[in-house]
Order: sequence, then C-alpha cells, then structure tokens
Amino acid sequence: NCGRSSAADIALMLDRYPNLYVDLGGMGYSGAGVEHYGVYWPKRTPWMHLIVDEYGTLTPDMKTLFERFSDRFTLGTDIAHARVYWNYRGHVPRWRRILTQLSPQAARNIAFATAERMLRMSAAGQQRFAPLAPVPV
Repeated sequence: NCGRSSAADIALMLDRYPNLYVDLGGMGYSGAGVEHYGVYWPKRTPWMHLIVDEYGTLTPDMKTLFERFSDRFTLGTDIAHARVYWNYRGHVPRWRRILTQLSPQAARNIAFATAERMLRMSAAGQQRFAPLAPVPV
C-alpha cells in the first residue's frame, strides 16, 4: 500500500497493527517513460500518493514515515516475470538514490535488515535463528 496511500494513512495502519510490514516494490518513480501503476510523474489521481518527486527526491511526509517506521519497511523491485528481467537494472539505482536520503540506520533497515529479521521470525514473532554478522554498508 505504500506509495498508494498517504503517509498519514500508512502511519495510522502501522500504529494500529504492530505486525504489519510494508513492501516498497515498484513504488518509486524511475524516470521518463515509466508508465506502470503508481510510479509515474506527476501524480495523476487523487488516491495515488507517490513517495518521490520527478527527480527521485523523497517527499517530506514519506521521508518522515520511513525514518519513523524503518524497521517495518522492505524495498523491492516488482520484477516478477522473466520477460521483464531486463528492467531490474533500472530499479536498483532508484533505490540507492532513495536510501541515500535517509539516516544510515533507516537506510540499513529498509535495504535489508527488516527483511532479514522477518525471515528469521517464527509465526509467533520469535527469532528462529541467530542474526547474521553485520554487513558493511
């Protein structure tokens, strides 16, 4: 839902549901000619809340949301089909640009630490395995 709902609505959901996590796959504007749902510029619908402007700069409300709840977000690419794997190389630089706009801890959480923690949890939310050694960032 992130990149679709407003930062205020997402914050309300994250406050209300402590086990809710957000996948950011395919949510950031990737440049001219990108036309898939929710990543174009300018905003075209009243219900679509984009996370970055036309230059890839985080909107202030989304930056605040990511900093506050960085341990509940994971990034992604939405590259789900072999016929579009070539698009992958365009998604990674976009996320690198977005992550450089956040504090080091928020960037680390969103880039990999949240996903790593989630993959190590049992259904009851307890750690199943010891954390991996820190990765230099």
